[in-house]
Amino acid sequence: MTDRQSNTPADGAAFVDAGATTDETDTYRYRLWRSWDQTAPMLGFVMCNPSTADATSLDPTCRRCVGYAREWGYGSVEIGNLFALRSS
Repeated sequence: MTDRQSNTPADGAAFVDAGATTDETDTYRYRLWRSWDQTAPMLGFVMCNPSTADATSLDPTCRRCVGYAREWGYGSVEIGNLFALRSS
């Protein structure tokens, strides 16, 4: 497994910490995280299978998760999935 981190994601949002844990071929993603306020609590999401979102860019679903977390007063999100195979 490989942890990849980026503080300046390609999706334009500024995060204090951002990254993803994937296998060596990026076929499987085990976790994805974004942090914008380390003093606020973290919100976890568990979804079915991972999308194309990675350490540097978010897909629409993950962007929505970040948006909800910000709206609800959280400072970071961690996204996990029931199945690790990246299919869409």
